[in-house]
Amino acid sequence: MGVAAAVAAVSVAVIVAYLMAPLLYGIAGLLLDALNLIVPMPDLIGAMFERIDRVIESLPDGHSPEGTIPFAWRDWLEFGVLAAFPGLLLMAAVLFALHRALQSAVTLDGRGLRTRAPHNSRLEEQRFENVVTEMSIAALQPRPVLLVTHRDMGNAIFIDDAQGQPVIVASSDLLAHLNRDALQGIAAHLVGSLCNGDVKNGHRIAMVTALFAVIARMATGFTHTNVLKILGRLVLTTVWPTTERARLLLEDLVDPFASPEETKQPTEEDNKLTWKHWAWMPVSGPIAMSGFFAGIVSTFILSPMLAWVWRRRRFLADATAVRLTRNPNAVADGLQQTAATPHTAEIEPWAAHLAVIEPPRAHRDKSRSFIDGAVLYYYPDLRNRLEAQGADVTLAEERRTPLHILALIVSLGALVVILFVVLLYMFIVASLMLSMLFTLLPVALLHLVLR
Repeated sequence: MGVAAAVAAVSVAVIVAYLMAPLLYGIAGLLLDALNLIVPMPDLIGAMFERIDRVIESLPDGHSPEGTIPFAWRDWLEFGVLAAFPGLLLMAAVLFALHRALQSAVTLDGRGLRTRAPHNSRLEEQRFENVVTEMSIAALQPRPVLLVTHRDMGNAIFIDDAQGQPVIVASSDLLAHLNRDALQGIAAHLVGSLCNGDVKNGHRIAMVTALFAVIARMATGFTHTNVLKILGRLVLTTVWPTTERARLLLEDLVDPFASPEETKQPTEEDNKLTWKHWAWMPVSGPIAMSGFFAGIVSTFILSPMLAWVWRRRRFLADATAVRLTRNPNAVADGLQQTAATPHTAEIEPWAAHLAVIEPPRAHRDKSRSFIDGAVLYYYPDLRNRLEAQGADVTLAEERRTPLHILALIVSLGALVVILFVVLLYMFIVASLMLSMLFTLLPVALLHLVLR
């Protein structure tokens, strides 16, 4: 999970860094040009164009007698590092802001989950405390902090608090609905998830998906006020993180392609070009292309990859629960009764994928979390989870995929990969053309005027 999340984050960060390089260097160069009118400053844009000319001159020359000029690998390497450097700094700052937002959102006071410690005077909460203690002893682990929420979410989650202490949060309606055996199975699943390190894995999922959501949001353009609010909250969360601000930021990043403006019927005023649209033109190339690329990678590569790994982690947590209880039927009963518990409230977006069981798919349109809208479900089918544990359930007949269907699936998969590579090449070419037209050309003209 860590490798998958790191590769995805680094890949998109590097590509977005290169796409944003003309814009970032142009902004920095124009600022130096403006300051140069008061105090002598270095000519960054002039040096940038000289470096580009030097790299272009080092390309192979088919008209030379020998056929090619020796390729200047050092020039290209230096150019690549310098081009990506400011973009990588920007991506690192965004990741740091999202990390602080997730840390602040996990704080369990205030609006959020509205948690409290279990009451010894309530039988179901005392029983919950007892079974979690039993499972912690069986796992040879310290007992995690136990909290109860009155939100009718019919579920339980495992998280870490701001101090890194493992925490289990269960809803009061779930505790009242489960019998002791089922509650023991759920407690074993939660303790097993904590022992297996799924909290850190879950935070990696939230971090990477939030990073892609920020980039995709930027692609909608600065003409949308919602985007400016998100960027403002991102900066404020980095400088001065609060629980409320962090949760609002994460809620805005749940669905990166939806915004309040899209729900309104377009009017004649909306179709007119304003100063905002003209101001957006110079940066539309790199930012829009970066968001488009992030959306494709997130939907068709990142999300299925993380979902597949997270599904395996759910099977592993169930297997660990069976080892702790030595009773697969108890774990199966816990999962079935949890799925049957009626609920009216949804889990916070930052913790929805850390629950024992996903909300019923009939209610997926009402929930908002980082795992909604994924191509592949982040939770395996409940029946598959029950069968994998060896519980006493009626097994369905094994269905084998015919060879011709399997061959068709493989062929279509290969075709999709080829089309994606072609699309990526066309996307890079289009991004460079837009950057040359809308970014480098205005920057060069302003540079000539200022210098």
